[in-house]
Amino acid sequence: MKELRPLILLCALFLGLGTLRLNDLSLYSDSARYVIWGTSFGHLSGLVDDTQPDSDRYVVNAPLYALLLSPILTIFPLSLSAGKVYTLLWGIGFIVAYYLFLMRLFGKPAAIAGALLIVLNPLQVVISSEVLSEAAFLALTFLTFILIEKLESGERWNRRDVLLLLIVLSVIVLLREIAIALVLAVVVHFVRRKEYRLVIAILVCVALCTGAWALRNQVLIDVPAGSQKSNISFVFDHFVTPPSASLIQEFLLRFASSLNAYWQHLAGMLFFPIPDVLIVGPSQLFRACYSMLGTATYIVPPLFLLLLVLGVWSELHRRKTGLVHFVFLIAHVVIVLLYPVLDIRFLLPILPFMIFYAIAGFRWAFDNWIPGMPGVRQATALSLSVLVLVPNALTLYEIISTNTRYMSSPERFYVELRELRSKKTLFTRPWGVMGTWIEGNTSDDIVIASPFKEISTFIGSRKLLELNFAVPVPTFEQYLRDYSVDYVLSGKAGDDLSTYEFQMQESKRFRFKLSAERSGLRLYSVHSAILTSSPSKADEGEPVGDQSTVPQLDFLRKGRAALLRQDYDGAIANFREALALGSNAPNVVSELIAAYSMRGDIDTAAAHLQMLFSLPQSATYISGARRHIEIAQLEAEARHSPNAERRSLLLFDAASFYWNFGYRLRAYAMLRDMLRHDSTYFNGLLWGWHYAIQLGDTAQADLYIERLRAIDPINSVVRHFLAIDSLFTILRNTSVSSRRSDLHLAIARSYEAIELAEEALDETERALREDSLKADAWVCRGELFEKKQKRRSANLAFRRALAIDPANPVAKTRITGD
Repeated sequence: MKELRPLILLCALFLGLGTLRLNDLSLYSDSARYVIWGTSFGHLSGLVDDTQPDSDRYVVNAPLYALLLSPILTIFPLSLSAGKVYTLLWGIGFIVAYYLFLMRLFGKPAAIAGALLIVLNPLQVVISSEVLSEAAFLALTFLTFILIEKLESGERWNRRDVLLLLIVLSVIVLLREIAIALVLAVVVHFVRRKEYRLVIAILVCVALCTGAWALRNQVLIDVPAGSQKSNISFVFDHFVTPPSASLIQEFLLRFASSLNAYWQHLAGMLFFPIPDVLIVGPSQLFRACYSMLGTATYIVPPLFLLLLVLGVWSELHRRKTGLVHFVFLIAHVVIVLLYPVLDIRFLLPILPFMIFYAIAGFRWAFDNWIPGMPGVRQATALSLSVLVLVPNALTLYEIISTNTRYMSSPERFYVELRELRSKKTLFTRPWGVMGTWIEGNTSDDIVIASPFKEISTFIGSRKLLELNFAVPVPTFEQYLRDYSVDYVLSGKAGDDLSTYEFQMQESKRFRFKLSAERSGLRLYSVHSAILTSSPSKADEGEPVGDQSTVPQLDFLRKGRAALLRQDYDGAIANFREALALGSNAPNVVSELIAAYSMRGDIDTAAAHLQMLFSLPQSATYISGARRHIEIAQLEAEARHSPNAERRSLLLFDAASFYWNFGYRLRAYAMLRDMLRHDSTYFNGLLWGWHYAIQLGDTAQADLYIERLRAIDPINSVVRHFLAIDSLFTILRNTSVSSRRSDLHLAIARSYEAIELAEEALDETERALREDSLKADAWVCRGELFEKKQKRRSANLAFRRALAIDPANPVAKTRITGD
């Protein structure tokens, strides 16, 4: 026990620091997913997310950590707090493994010093007090290195150690996919040692485990429509190059961009306050310390880099196992730099190696350059340790202080944030407080739409529709309708823009009423704008989002309004002003890319795409921004094409994209321009009529329908469009509500026949607006949702029909289990 006393004290210190950092927040939505899957597995239901309207068995993350969490979550189901405490214990496991690793290689004093640098590292404490897999990954990684050291130190191999090594390597890739770097390093090591049987055993075991999981997740379950891709498939998408470019070009450009973005963190992750999002209103001492360190960043990193180089060199030459550590480090760094998402936590496994190699370099330098001076050696080691420990200890103090203020009163702390004009959005999302309100004021069977998976563990049996906050307006409306969403939960983004603000403001199908506000979280009830408006004038509803006049937000809103009305110069000017006030705002850069693309300035848009990729939390926007550039290139190709038919085809594709992305005026203008030059292009006329009708341009619609009648009056789609056109003509001359309801329902059936489901659903709502007791309209809605395989919404519609007409033969036979 006396020998282990320093280790026990280090673990107790780490446990205390981690405990003081616990709260009801999550830095990453992955935490909620692990808690949900772990609870499901612990209750013998497999890995299932049943917090969504449609239960989902597909697992987007590596699954092992959910399984490791399941014992504690069996006792405390869906408990984020229990998951955090359990993860903290894995963090302590890593401290133990790292201490034993250093002590085996360098002795007790170096082990104490190295482990203390880990214990007081802010990033390590933070990640270990979140429900994330990094702490377990680091613990198993260094257990692997200890096992390899044991195997290399004995003449005869211990079968138990070999078996444990095989088990760890087999499952660790299912903990974090980047563990393939560890498997590679171990394989290289044993190939070098000519232990080919062990190499084959490792590869077979890893292949069996990962293959079995891939079979379950990718083949037997398959990826649901609209689901996030797995991390591995994510790597092979194009993010910074067009789809036509080779993967080699994509990887090289991505590597360079990531290295540029990560370099400062890599060079000084021992000294900088990481992550600074957790510090609000720091003390003067903290500010002074980091002001001084600002000048030291030009001196310390080169000195530290020298120690690292010496350490790598000495370990490779002195130790048989030196290669395994070095290969893992290099492979890990390369994978991180190639991965298309930038996140500081991906650098965490590099930290213990920085310390490890710094200790090795320090020892080598004194052994070879300044031998026989133990006093100087100890003083230098102490000075370097203090240089690292003091700023990190100050950072931890500020993180804990901020957390304590938040935990004492989340809503009072939000007022403090507003007074400081802080953009630390993490503390504007008190999930526990909002969850308590939802559980006390809403029914158990509601559906809430939100981009925040974290709330799902705080709302009981209510369902959460996780909906990307960058989704286009038409898709936003479609999801709200398909899942019969009752509420939308919105929160703050980094620039004070509320998530979904533009979608809610621009929606023509829904209006939103504020039901509850807790700090930066707002819960809006969802209402049909069609059902609740008069036929002549839609009710726009109340304003959504934060109505305070923040300069950056004001410019962003003005730019968005200009973009929608096709004033691209005005949009760009406003977005540039917004960007100047907050250079790391990915949503502003994304809007700029859209504006430049629509103006035809493709090169500038492409340059901003490079900027977007290097920004934190930008992955959500990259796909849409890249698509804007591709469509701009398509439009440019069309404008210069000498072939009239190809020009019309390309312009039609571009117009379809803009329509589906919510830029309807631009889409309609493109089609009108195309049809002026090619008045017989059949698809253009069909959709030109449809766009004109949806935008209320009946004069232009009449022109297009007459051309369609002349070209092909017996075409199925044309016949339905002609029928709809006739019904609209009758509708304009009819004032009797019951008759108008019948006409709207007839139009809905015609739209249904040509598979325009959203427009058909619009017409059923107009039919119900005219006659709220029309059971047939509810039946039609139910059948439309049935075709879309939206069982809950279909059942709700059929039940409404039965409430009006209990004998309705269709509704009675269509209701099934939700």
